[in-house]
Amino acid sequence: MDFLFKLPNGSFFVLLSLLVVGFTSSKASPPLIVENATIIPVDGSGEYIASGYLLVDDEGKVQAVGMGEPSMELGPEVMRIDGSGKIIMPGFLSGHSHLYQSPFRGLGVHHTLLGWIYCYHMSYGPFYDPSDLYWFSKHGAMDYLGHGITTIYDWTLNNSETVDDYVDLYRGSLDSGARIIFGFGSDMGKSLDENRTYLKEYLSIIEDEGMDASHPRVPAVWMAGLGLLNGRERATMEFTLAREFDLPMQVHYLEEPDPTYVAIQRGLFPVYDDLEMMGPNLNFAHFINVTDEILQRTGESKTTMIWNPLSNGRLASGLPDIPHYQEFGIEVGMGIDGQASADISDPFENMRMGMYAIRMKYQNADVMMPLDVLRMHTIGTARTLGIEDQVGSLEVGKWADFIIVDPRSMETSPVINPIEHVVLTCSVANLESVYVGGEKVVDDGIFLKVDQEAVQHEVTWRLDRIQEQVDDSLEAETWDRGTVLPGLDEYQQNHFSDDHEHPRYGKAREED
Repeated sequence: MDFLFKLPNGSFFVLLSLLVVGFTSSKASPPLIVENATIIPVDGSGEYIASGYLLVDDEGKVQAVGMGEPSMELGPEVMRIDGSGKIIMPGFLSGHSHLYQSPFRGLGVHHTLLGWIYCYHMSYGPFYDPSDLYWFSKHGAMDYLGHGITTIYDWTLNNSETVDDYVDLYRGSLDSGARIIFGFGSDMGKSLDENRTYLKEYLSIIEDEGMDASHPRVPAVWMAGLGLLNGRERATMEFTLAREFDLPMQVHYLEEPDPTYVAIQRGLFPVYDDLEMMGPNLNFAHFINVTDEILQRTGESKTTMIWNPLSNGRLASGLPDIPHYQEFGIEVGMGIDGQASADISDPFENMRMGMYAIRMKYQNADVMMPLDVLRMHTIGTARTLGIEDQVGSLEVGKWADFIIVDPRSMETSPVINPIEHVVLTCSVANLESVYVGGEKVVDDGIFLKVDQEAVQHEVTWRLDRIQEQVDDSLEAETWDRGTVLPGLDEYQQNHFSDDHEHPRYGKAREED
């Protein structure tokens, strides 16, 4: 399936290679086989292979997976990996991410969503240098990849000054070695015509430079929308662009828990239908404080959602009743969200946080099982993004994106039930290596395709520069909290003070 874009002038172009092009390199990776491994294919069977093999062809796709030894004869050129005592499983997917937030952890811990936006976006965002975006995005994608997340939907900016800002975000994330679905956000401060010009130019650049062919994914670009957070007028602009360019769209919806906010957002729900956006091409991120009427319409329209347990807990956003959502037929994937709100990018912790919270809510251990959340963070997320024929499980013909987990440390061994063991006991500490398209990109925490030290140096230097500017503005009392979301003027005027840090915020000790 090629992905067709319709331009405003009525012409079309097709992003070829979304299904057929592998890594751009001087030569294809040699085929490899992982042998003697415990394999969790997440193939819908609910079963694992106690001792088997995974064979990857020279295109980087799964050629065979099975028990025991392969029946075909393998030549000496095949790379062999001994998986004895190890667990092989698909790379995780994050269906909702903000990669450029990676350097900004531990901020606004006394706020829910909208106050946290003041502490982060409205404090640090004004001091970004355009070149920061490339490095922050690259750092964020590497962080995900180093935690075993091989495919990332990156919800990006809604206030870029130039098209190059968007392109730098995309380049940075791609240069990590992960698969990236790029979320293009319309600029809240620009008109529909200006945003249309931006998006057209952006799509032309990534096609001309072959950026869409650097990693196979379907589709290469989505719209990243704030939706009704912006109010009806801005939401209409976002949805208009998505339709004109035939782009799927993800929007934040019903995240902030304040009753005033919830009432406003619930009341605007019919707008999604008014603008003919409900359906498989729309995905709700967070989607917590809902009603049964909203769930009913979401399920029947085949609109999907992404659950972000770590971020939802950190921001006190609330707990979506996932088993209840599934009763309405809603497909649920999982995401890490941004490092500035989830703080860590560990999908193992994300699964546990979500599963444990649901079990506590129901006081029933059977309501959500380890295999349920493992599916959500792999094939379930692939389904919400429409790429389940590409990634999300270890099945013949899909890209060989997999991780090798070694549970044999004293803290996490021995293994009795592999699926339960991976979800309940393992973490990034057990992650031996990460493969994308059959190519090893991370080995024991070391990035093989990226200069890790250089990226860390750049990001640290840039964050220090920004922090100094923030501190200067606070000291000079020139910090302006600004407008967070145009659609919630009344709410933000009545509910926020100018405090940047809570009185109980941890402070550095000063010299006497």
